[in-house]
Amino acid sequence: MKKILTPSGLEAVLYDVGKRSGANYAKYLSEKYGVKDLELISTVIQATRATGWGIVEVKSIDFKRLSGTVIIRDCFEALAREKKPYKVCHWIRGFVAGFQSVVFGQPVEAVETKCLAVGDEHCEFEIRKKCMQ
Repeated sequence: MKKILTPSGLEAVLYDVGKRSGANYAKYLSEKYGVKDLELISTVIQATRATGWGIVEVKSIDFKRLSGTVIIRDCFEALAREKKPYKVCHWIRGFVAGFQSVVFGQPVEAVETKCLAVGDEHCEFEIRKKCMQ
């Protein structure tokens, strides 16, 4: 895919697929277990660890500002790549955004601020209210 798409094009595709996956997963878990808000976040943390995607920690969450910070230790997407000079976790970044959009009930975006693949201790994602254009 990298040969067909520019690097930024592939990043956008991975982010979009991750976002859709995260939203669908949040809806599924919410309906199956009857959980929402913090319980839903806790459920995905457990599921993520069980699937081997990484160890998720919520550093902060603000339901009023639709924002927060999520840390993922041993993120599968970063571990699958050799050392890079740039952040690589586009699918999981989208997953975090999609999942949190369902939790908040409004669209949010996620930005990777730290990445294991560039030598950071863990991957970290800032969740921000989506700016409507």
